[in-house]
Amino acid sequence: MKKDGRIDKGDINVLHDLRKNIIDDYTKGKITKDQFEKLAEEISIKYMDIFNNEFDLLPNPSENDIQNVLGNIKKIIDNSYATDKIYEKQYNLLKERFSNFK
Repeated sequence: MKKDGRIDKGDINVLHDLRKNIIDDYTKGKITKDQFEKLAEEISIKYMDIFNNEFDLLPNPSENDIQNVLGNIKKIIDNSYATDKIYEKQYNLLKERFSNFK
């Protein structure tokens, strides 16, 4: 996490590990279903924060490589949704924001 409190793509591995630990704890019965769902939702929101920060860092839309950058971000978002790292609510919000750049 940056000093300003914002998370960025450098924090994705931390979220991956945290998510894995939460799944393991739930599987082992160390946390309840309600606790698991709340923690998983919070992690999903953190992933969305990272992706939103990436949108904020996009170059000027008139630059030639904007479509490549958008394509890469879209793949990451789609993959994160497909692997349950982000929930449908966050996925839909990100898709909506993504569509504003086209």
